[in-house]
Amino acid sequence: MITIQLNRDLLLYILKGSDVMTIKELDVVLLKNGKEGTVLEVYTQNNDYLIEISNENGETLELPVVNINDIEKVIYHYKKTP
Repeated sequence: MITIQLNRDLLLYILKGSDVMTIKELDVVLLKNGKEGTVLEVYTQNNDYLIEISNENGETLELPVVNINDIEKVIYHYKKTP
């Protein structure tokens, strides 16, 4: 028996083809429950993310830890400016 360990991105590529969802800190995501939030922490070992969900005034409403399966898509990729 041969055991192969694949990283998350490679496994997602194999399962979904070229449609790989890469999520990083400060990206804004749409959750499957319809809420939008900002990624504050990435826990790569189990594909979990700490998300900040805020109201229109920027006040934090929730800080859930969600799994990649709870994320519908990335709405905004954070790009660091020089």
